[in-house]
Amino acid sequence: MTVYTPILKGRRPALQALGHVADRVKGNIRPIIEVVPGRRDEDIKVVVTRLAKAVGRYIPEGVNLTFDTGSPFQPDGADQRGRKEAGSR
Repeated sequence: MTVYTPILKGRRPALQALGHVADRVKGNIRPIIEVVPGRRDEDIKVVVTRLAKAVGRYIPEGVNLTFDTGSPFQPDGADQRGRKEAGSR
């Protein structure tokens, strides 16, 4: 069986769109949801808690999800590639 695997940002519009997936399609998709911090988020716990609430609100039962946390939260101001951002100590 072929499974469609879209990669989506973990934001409300993408989650709402998944909520409208037809019943006959639910078993044939496995979305990868990127955990994306907001502009002011510094704590991954805040981001994951907010994403979990949104998933519970918008995603219907029967849709299998995978989450990609990547490395959006680097210590000491490093970006995702491990480099220091300008102005970081």
